[in-house]
Amino acid sequence: MVSGFSDGLAESKIAALDLASNYDELGKFTRSKLADDSNAFGLDLTKFVIENISLPAEVEAAMDKRTSMGVIGDVGRYAQFQAADAMRDAAQNTGGGGAATGAGLGAGFAIGNAMAGAMSNAMNQSQSEARSETATVAKTACPKCGAANLANAKFCNECGAKMEVAAQTVPCAKCGAPVLAGSKFCNECGTKVEPGS
Repeated sequence: MVSGFSDGLAESKIAALDLASNYDELGKFTRSKLADDSNAFGLDLTKFVIENISLPAEVEAAMDKRTSMGVIGDVGRYAQFQAADAMRDAAQNTGGGGAATGAGLGAGFAIGNAMAGAMSNAMNQSQSEARSETATVAKTACPKCGAANLANAKFCNECGAKMEVAAQTVPCAKCGAPVLAGSKFCNECGTKVEPGS
């Protein structure tokens, strides 16, 4: 059961962040995968309920960090907020005298600006990497709802419909590259695809 479930989990292609919201779908998918194995023992597997999936501690920690970053949203604004908090705390510290307060504020501004610049550069770099990764991934449209899915997806990531095994393609009239049927433009040369060709 464990190995069959693990195999079913991998084949479902459900992202780790989305597992909790897809327990019912995953249970149905896994039940159909395990039905033959249970029949070999004379058992009829009528239902397979998933109550919880435990992940390794490192994976859970990484997911918690990713979720926290999603909640923060705009990292630049968050850095500004943190710098403002630091300046407020420095202003409330009256024990160091005027010169120490001025030095503390100057250091706070410098650190805040450096952090904001570093975070901005990191965000720009990760966004450009994400755009280049997205641009190179082959996608295919769901036959039921039309949502974009990975070319080798077995089920639609939007509606859960079974994807066609091989997407139908037509050759581009200009360059001959395969174009998904129903596409408006060629992915290779950008030529407009005429309907019905």
